[in-house]
Amino acid sequence: MNPPAISPSSPPQRYAVSPADAPARPRFDWTRNPPPANLTPFQEFTRNVDWANSPLGPMEEWPAQLRQMVLLIMADPLPAVVYWGDETTIVYNEAYVPLIGQKHPDLQGQDPKIGFAEVWDTFAKIIRDGQETGLTHVGDRQMLLFHRFGFLEETYYTWKFVPMIGNEGYVVASYATVVEVSKEMIGNRRLASLHELEAQMAATKSMDTFWPNLFKGLEPNDKDIPLLMMYSVTKRAGDSGSPDSVDSCILEQWMGVSDEDIASLSKIDLHNDQSGIGSIYKGCIESVKYSPTLVERKELPPNLFSSTNWRGFGVPSEQFLLYPIRTRNGTLVRFMLVGLNPRRKYDSDYQDYVHLLTKHITSHLSELILAEEVKQSEHNARASALQRAELSNQLRQRTKEFEESEDRFAQFASLANVGVATSDLDGRVIYANSAWTAFTGHIPGVSDYLTMLDSVVPEDEDIIREEWARVLALKPANTFQIRTKLPFSMHNVEHGLMEADYKTGLCTAYPQLDDDGKLVGATALSMDISELKWIENEVRLRSRELEQSEVKYRTFADHAPIGVALISSIGMIEYTNPAWLNILDQEADWETPRPWLQAVHPDDYVKMEQFFDDIVSGKGPLTVEARLKRPWDMPGQKPGLNHDTAWILASGYGELNRAGELKNVVCWITEISMQKAVAKGLNTKMKEALELKRQQENFIDMISHEIRNPLSAVLHCAEEIDRSMAESLTAIASPNFQQTFQPSLNSLLESAIDASQTIVHCVQHQKRVVDDVLTLSKLDSDLLTISPVPLQPANTAKEAFKLFEGELKTAQIETSVILDESLQQLNVDWILLDPSRLLQVLINLITNAIKFTRDRKTRHITLKIAASTTRPTVNSTVDYFPQHINRKQPARTQHLETNKNTIYLSVSVTDTGKGLSPDEKVRLFQRFAQGSPKTHVQYGGSGLGLFISRQITEMMGGEIGVASEEGRGSTFTFFVQTQVVEAPKANPFEAKDLTRRLSSLIINNGADATTGGADASQIAKILVVEDNLVNQKVLAKQLIKRGYCVVTANHGGEALERLYQTTSYVDGGTEDSFHVILMDIEMPHMDGLSCVRHIRKLEAAGSLKGHHAVVAVTANVRIEHVRAAMEAGMDGVTTKPYRMEELVTEMKTAYRKSHVAQHR
Repeated sequence: MNPPAISPSSPPQRYAVSPADAPARPRFDWTRNPPPANLTPFQEFTRNVDWANSPLGPMEEWPAQLRQMVLLIMADPLPAVVYWGDETTIVYNEAYVPLIGQKHPDLQGQDPKIGFAEVWDTFAKIIRDGQETGLTHVGDRQMLLFHRFGFLEETYYTWKFVPMIGNEGYVVASYATVVEVSKEMIGNRRLASLHELEAQMAATKSMDTFWPNLFKGLEPNDKDIPLLMMYSVTKRAGDSGSPDSVDSCILEQWMGVSDEDIASLSKIDLHNDQSGIGSIYKGCIESVKYSPTLVERKELPPNLFSSTNWRGFGVPSEQFLLYPIRTRNGTLVRFMLVGLNPRRKYDSDYQDYVHLLTKHITSHLSELILAEEVKQSEHNARASALQRAELSNQLRQRTKEFEESEDRFAQFASLANVGVATSDLDGRVIYANSAWTAFTGHIPGVSDYLTMLDSVVPEDEDIIREEWARVLALKPANTFQIRTKLPFSMHNVEHGLMEADYKTGLCTAYPQLDDDGKLVGATALSMDISELKWIENEVRLRSRELEQSEVKYRTFADHAPIGVALISSIGMIEYTNPAWLNILDQEADWETPRPWLQAVHPDDYVKMEQFFDDIVSGKGPLTVEARLKRPWDMPGQKPGLNHDTAWILASGYGELNRAGELKNVVCWITEISMQKAVAKGLNTKMKEALELKRQQENFIDMISHEIRNPLSAVLHCAEEIDRSMAESLTAIASPNFQQTFQPSLNSLLESAIDASQTIVHCVQHQKRVVDDVLTLSKLDSDLLTISPVPLQPANTAKEAFKLFEGELKTAQIETSVILDESLQQLNVDWILLDPSRLLQVLINLITNAIKFTRDRKTRHITLKIAASTTRPTVNSTVDYFPQHINRKQPARTQHLETNKNTIYLSVSVTDTGKGLSPDEKVRLFQRFAQGSPKTHVQYGGSGLGLFISRQITEMMGGEIGVASEEGRGSTFTFFVQTQVVEAPKANPFEAKDLTRRLSSLIINNGADATTGGADASQIAKILVVEDNLVNQKVLAKQLIKRGYCVVTANHGGEALERLYQTTSYVDGGTEDSFHVILMDIEMPHMDGLSCVRHIRKLEAAGSLKGHHAVVAVTANVRIEHVRAAMEAGMDGVTTKPYRMEELVTEMKTAYRKSHVAQHR
């Protein structure tokens, strides 16, 4: 039986694991969406590359093998890179970044033929060979001229290119690992150069061969020393040899310079040179420095080496060294001009190489000069010996002259500062001058043998014995130091008192021979160097103290909370403490110039670079603020919430050496991210406060406009009614009333009716504005509650339209209600919602629809109701506005989320109005905001309706949005979360209660008010308690017109007096009792709440019979005011302004309640 076929793209079956058997493992594939948490900064950077515009395409569409290769190289701690596809698109890891320098980050995901243009021919051939053969290519220590730090640099690499075989069997990519060995290769070359120089110097036996051998030793290193010119120096006749006595430089030898250029450089007059190079040479010579001086090419004459074919890389050097060659005692011997490698920076390694060259040359030169001096001295000594042998007979004859000479020597020795002593073969001192006695304290003749042992400290006795043995063995004289037992004490102006426990001397001893060459004694010389040794010890002590100070400084810096770094003048890090690396989020980098710039935000890169350049140039101390690339999050907040970057405060100054040259730069950084975040937050809060102030001022202006305009209309209409009534009375009183004034009277009455309707409309408009403000206040105080009850959404929608029946009819606007088939599919008839809040949203949307449709040619408003089991925001054409953060849902609606009958009821209001532009849609559903500034001017309104609607829908678990096109109308849609419920049992008061709720929200139905005369038999007598005489008069007149008997009182005290006069008062009264009391709350003497409490106390005590129906009539509409009224004993509350039908309905309700309470 054949095995089942396996697709080339599918893995073998032996690796398959069923999902049920697969263990739960953490996922680390950050190339997929969503990525795992805690990505590294380089992973974040790689994800943010614009892959869609690269040959690889979007990251989410990468093939599996590419993903695997990218994940592989990113996990590799060594430099690694992938060249993918025929375009060889490059993807590299973080360790690869230092290798390419400034080519990062632009190279990631791009065409390497452009980014690696200078070296691509080499890599292209390797990749092409791999594609054709499928074999791995290994390159060992290959040189590349690579442009990565602003110049073409000599670099060396060891690499391995591995062809990657795709599913189709051919090479789809190359995987390369690269190791830079530039430092090793160049270091080996320079070490070989030093070895060659050492070999040549070792073969040098005289000054005649020293300089040619020096050139032989340096000639093989044509890259680091492409040019070398050796000058001898001539001094002015009669000068003492001071540095400024050099008159000219004569070119003796050269290497790498053309014959044409030699002509102008063969002799340089340091004082009269016109080319400009003489002053440069002179400045270097006069500096009296042992180390070379670095000179830039631009500082030299421009055509200095115009005809030279350069050694090494064939291009001119950009930097040169002026190289004085001095002996150890500072004597200037020769002068060299050295051209440096144009493909390498003059860094610390290069400086170390030059320093070793200097040390080798100086050391061998000094030794050779010393050897020649010694040879000359030996020659002179041999000549003296021969002469002494020839004249020995003469010396014997001139004994007297010799003795006289001895006397002169003794006189000289006694006066010299150098101690002189002679001894016999037993070590007894025969003669010593005063300097010797002052140093040793020894008096000749006191000791019998090796008398110096009595003078030196015990530790130096072995030195005396050793040197005495050398004298007896006739060995050459040697120089040595001894310490005598005499204490040292001296005072001078510079150092003050100098003291030591012993004196120190520099001594030598040599044998004395007679004329036959026989040893007869010894001579010793000593020089008191106690002062020098004291100074030397002080220098050593100060050096130790300096080292301890450095240790203290470093310990402090290592533990300091701020970042501290010592930086060379070229930007190389010499020291950093842990805080520096922690703040910059970097690893220690001792090889890259200015590595801290890699952590700086691109927008502040130039600023930080200039900051360091200014310090190097001598400015400072300086301070600068800058952003870093790494993100920063406020402590306690979710990472990535604010999208902020870290901030630092950097300060620095330059440290100078004794010569006034820059030694290094001291820089410290402090993280100020928290301070910046706080400042940013304060600035944001200030802007928000200013914007809120501006919105509130605009809102106050709009509210003022919306209230003043209707008040103006009310005033004018009242004047119109007054005028019409006055003219009507005049006309009626006329004798010719029927013939002359009957037609004009009808016109006057129509005008009065129209004015009264306008007043009603204006009052209703003002009520709507005030209601919006009150609703907003409840929302801000979290006092707006949701009270769901069973209702039929279709009936509620129809009732909403009925409220606008008059206005729709006047504006000739057609309406329709559409019930979506989803209602029937989900059996949606009765649902659980708050009818008043649902109706409030519908009224706001219908009001806006009427407002923007009344002036259109086509006037139609459609209300559509639908239902769904999922949130309608999915695949919707409506732009829903996102919910506010931390929106609090009323507790009574939270249970809807877990009920199996939960659905989403969606309601749309579509109009044929002017539509909305994209800019206008952005401002919708915001506090105090309207579609455009012209909206308020043209249509009025407070700008709160849609904002309130948004808040209510969100409180009911939904959202609100809009779909609109300018010129074609708008569709405002909202959905709420609800539940399907069974139809409730019949309630005789439910319909009337709902009607009463609806009537309180009527905007303008234009219907005539019905009278309450039919109910006069039930409610006959009413007590009106109102301190405002105008309101009292108007209300009493309206009630009397409806057939009621009205008694008035100005405050609560008068109300009680009226009650005491009725038959309800047990202590006697003759007048009929009141069926209903209409009570204002805010009144003088006794307010309404105090009055009703007193009435209830009288009823409870039996002083008043029955239960009196009391209805509060007040302008205090907040929920706490209504609650306080009911708790005080009111049977109902009607808020001002109100329509008489509303008041009559509330009176009847209160009366029924009191009647029921009375018969319990």
